Amino acid sequence: MTAQISETIVYQNKVRALMSCPLDALFSLGHMQNPFSHASFGLIRGYIGHWEIHHDRLYLTGIYNETDFSTNNLHKLFEGYDERVFAHWYSGTLRMPEGKLLEYLHLGFGSQYERDVVLKVKRGRITGKTVKDNKPCKMQRFLDI
Repeated sequence: MTAQISETIVYQNKVRALMSCPLDALFSLGHMQNPFSHASFGLIRGYIGHWEIHHDRLYLTGIYNETDFSTNNLHKLFEGYDERVFAHWYSGTLRMPEGKLLEYLHLGFGSQYERDVVLKVKRGRITGKTVKDNKPCKMQRFLDI
């Protein structure tokens, strides 16, 4: 698999890359099918989701297909919802990389950055947060020389 284009998320009033695809959980639960087909290997899911965390809740605020990044398709999946949808279907983790790119991997969301902010989500509600430091320790750098 090729490296994938990330989703986006507004967290703590900052737009960040999101290396998770919460909408895929809804598709895999069988409640609806992914209506987006892919035309490039860098976006095999066929769409980019835009998300936000508001009062410790995860919301989907936009869905853009790879052929038209200017049109929000949220209402096509969620009739009657034009601005945002509470992601009650999602339980799992959200990974938001921070800092410099340490290692590029040409595979999904495998590239490593200096830090990962990881939010734990249960039924759309944020239940925990950890920050993972991905920089190699000084001893490891010494051993790699």
